Amino acid sequence: MTRTLEEVIHASPDILIGKNGITEGLLEHIQTRLNREKILKLKVLERVSKQEVMELANEITESISAEILQPRGRTFILKKIKE
Repeated sequence: MTRTLEEVIHASPDILIGKNGITEGLLEHIQTRLNREKILKLKVLERVSKQEVMELANEITESISAEILQPRGRTFILKKIKE
C-alpha cells in the first residue's frame, strides 16, 4: 500500500528509533518497509538533540536507497529512491 506524503505527514510515526540508535536490524527493517510502502515517517527518541537527528537521518539514507523529506524536530520522512 502506497500512501501520499500528505497522509504520512498527518499519521503517527511508522518507526521509532530508540536508545540503541541505528543497528543493522533497524536498517533492514526500514529497507523492507520502504520497499513495500515507498514512504515512511520516523521519530527519534527525545534524548537525542535535533542536530543528531539529522545526522542519524543522513546515516540511514547513506545506508539505504532513500531521501529525506520533511525533517521536523525529531521526526523525518523517508522516501524510497527509484533505482
